[in-house]
Amino acid sequence: MPALFDPAVAYTYGTVVEAAYRLFAPGTLDPVTTTAQLPGGWTVATELTAIDKVGGKTDPEFFGLALQSADHELLIAIRGTDMFIEWLVDAEFKRCTFPGAPNGGQVEDGFCSVYSTLRCSSTGSDVRTLVAGLPAPAKVIIAGHSLGAAVATLLALDVAVNVPGVDLTLYTYASPRVGDATFVALCNARIPVHYRIVNRPDLVPRLPPLYDATGTEIDVDSTTHPNIAHKVACYHTLTTYLWLLNQASAFGLGTCAR
Repeated sequence: MPALFDPAVAYTYGTVVEAAYRLFAPGTLDPVTTTAQLPGGWTVATELTAIDKVGGKTDPEFFGLALQSADHELLIAIRGTDMFIEWLVDAEFKRCTFPGAPNGGQVEDGFCSVYSTLRCSSTGSDVRTLVAGLPAPAKVIIAGHSLGAAVATLLALDVAVNVPGVDLTLYTYASPRVGDATFVALCNARIPVHYRIVNRPDLVPRLPPLYDATGTEIDVDSTTHPNIAHKVACYHTLTTYLWLLNQASAFGLGTCAR
C-alpha cells in the first residue's frame, strides 16, 4: 500500500457510506441521522438525493450525506444500489461526454445519468455549488462505494476542474471503471490523491470493458481470510471492504461471515 494511505482513515470515511446505505428507505429523502451513526466531530450539512436511473427509477431517492467537521472540512459520502452487479452484467455500456470539463473524455452513460441528478436535499442545488460556497481554503473528501464510487469520481473531477483552491481527496470502494483513457488521464492529473480500494476477487472493479481505472489502486483480498464467505455478493459488499480495512469493524461481516 502507498505510504500515504491510512487504512484507518479509509475505514472511517467508508463507515459514513455504510451509514448512508443503512439510512436509505423508499420514499424518505431526509432520514433522521443520529450522532451514533457518524464519526466523532462530524455533523450533517445536508442529505443528498439522486435518481437511480441505473436501477430503472424515475423519482429522486436518498443517496448520501454531506458532513461538516468542526474544522470546516466537508465529507461527501455516496451509497450504491442493491442491483448494481446485475446491471453491470446486462448493461450495454453506452458512452456520453463528461459534462464537467471541456475535452474531459467519455464516461459510461449510466453513471453519468445518475450523477447528473445528484442534488443537495436542503437547497436543491448541485453538490459542486455546495463545495464552491465553502470558505477558502476548503478541504473536501469525497467517498463512494460501487455505483456511488462511480458517481463520486465524476463529482470529484467536476469539483477539481471547476472549483479552484479546494484541497480534494477521493476514496472509492469497489469502484467500476468510469471512463475512457482521456477521462482517466484528466482524473489522475487533477485528483492526485485518489485511493481506489479493490477487493481482489470482486468482479465490479474490472467492469465495464473498454473503460479504464483511475487513481491509486489499494489491493485487499478477502480470499486470504477463511472467515469471509466466498460469494460474488460478499466480495463486493461494503461491509467486507470495511472489515478488510479494520477487522474490528463495527459492522462485522453479517451474512458474509462463515
